[in-house]
Amino acid sequence: EAGLRVIAPDAPGFGQSPPLPPERYELASLVDLLRGVLDDRGVERALMMGHSWGGSVITGFAARYPDRVEGLAFVDSGQMDYQDSPNFPRGKSLEDLIADAREASDGDLVGIVTPEVRGAVLHGITKMRVTENWPAIAEAGIPILLLLATEPEETWAINERALPAFRERFPDAEIHLIEGAGHDLIADAGPEVARLVRDWAIAART
Repeated sequence: EAGLRVIAPDAPGFGQSPPLPPERYELASLVDLLRGVLDDRGVERALMMGHSWGGSVITGFAARYPDRVEGLAFVDSGQMDYQDSPNFPRGKSLEDLIADAREASDGDLVGIVTPEVRGAVLHGITKMRVTENWPAIAEAGIPILLLLATEPEETWAINERALPAFRERFPDAEIHLIEGAGHDLIADAGPEVARLVRDWAIAART
């Protein structure tokens, strides 16, 4: 209704996309995949939106291909390095992370994302730092929208600590705190997230 074309790819191993070998979940490989999504559809430039891990991927893409990015919408993502989170799995191998994912899975519910894929994603995250891509994005002057979770209290405390550095690097970013919503902002506050992204996207293109 807003006149925007939306492309929503499944990440590899999520939805109906097949999984990849573990090493293909590192940032450079994922950026190549995202470039292929655009190239295959003849899209030269796009506004990009990423939730959680997806925000890390679009920061990597924007740093490498700033001329192809009209704007970045981060959904509880992109505001900090995962390594700064107290829950970050420091020092764990790929095998450790896969084993952790198996232990955390519900035996009565078979998920689309296998422990092998979840472990490979987390292992890839251990090798990427979002903030390393910030300077290139800031230099390119790419418009930014940041939507942040405020629940539970631990999540908000982490986001609150991260905000000053993000604001300093991106003083023109549009930032919204989503009251009563956890990390899965789309599930917790879908209509509000959709409205904010739509309004920002229209403004970013004018």
